[in-house]
Amino acid sequence: MFENHILMEKRNIITRVQSLNLQIKLLIFLGIVLLLTVANYIFVNIEENNLADSASGVEVSQRNEIIAQKFGFLAFTVFQGNESAKKELEIAINEYQSNIDLLERGGTVDILNKKIEVNPITSKPQSKLNEIKQLWKTYRENLLTILTQAQEVSQIDSTVAAGQTTYSVRRVVNQNRRLAMNYVQDNTISLFTQNTELTDLLWEDFYVTKRRNSTQVTLIFIGYLAIFLFVYWQFSGTVVRPIRQIAKAIRRITQGDFYVKLHFKRKDELGVLATDINDLADSLKQSTEFATAIGDYQ
Repeated sequence: MFENHILMEKRNIITRVQSLNLQIKLLIFLGIVLLLTVANYIFVNIEENNLADSASGVEVSQRNEIIAQKFGFLAFTVFQGNESAKKELEIAINEYQSNIDLLERGGTVDILNKKIEVNPITSKPQSKLNEIKQLWKTYRENLLTILTQAQEVSQIDSTVAAGQTTYSVRRVVNQNRRLAMNYVQDNTISLFTQNTELTDLLWEDFYVTKRRNSTQVTLIFIGYLAIFLFVYWQFSGTVVRPIRQIAKAIRRITQGDFYVKLHFKRKDELGVLATDINDLADSLKQSTEFATAIGDYQ
């Protein structure tokens, strides 16, 4: 009972659609095409943005790889007393920290003079970023020690002679700074390696997103093709085929065959035309039969 009700509803919908005039049908068709075009534009735009976000994360991670390579050299240069390298090391530290914050919290980054949105990383890359942050915390503290503390510190020595204590001050190497330099040298490769691993994980996410986009675009294309074929089938069934039937009926009438009957259950222009052709055929048939009857009577 319920299935019969649904079937009747479908038939009623089809009948209503067939009853629409051709102009409205054309507007509906154009509306569907416009809607699909807009939907496709929005989808492609969203997926391109997602792909750009993935690429921007890779770019930020690669920047930190380059900076991590520079840390060892810059730290050693500053440790040796090169004052001009201090500013460069300070900039590198701040930039590295800023990039970590971008990857962790998201934000915007300037790439080729264009502002690109960076989304917070998740899943495996996020775990790797947490490892980097743990190493970076201590690594940064040691870089700052090298950057801010003096090469030498004062040390007070005391000597006792003839019951008197004599004090002297001398400059000695800053052991804290030396230990910090040793730590940086021992862990620079580890910091660089972990950044490389993070970049590899982000590249994996990028290619996964890219493959997903390609699959979705293919499925959408197939969907559009199916919709187009359906619309074409409907257009062919409701417009092209009836016009051919009408043209065939008109040819038969012009050839003297008035026993023509078009069975169109529709109220659009083609339905009205079919009714008029049926009426014309009936009228011509009656006229012919009347003329034949008069001729036979005579």
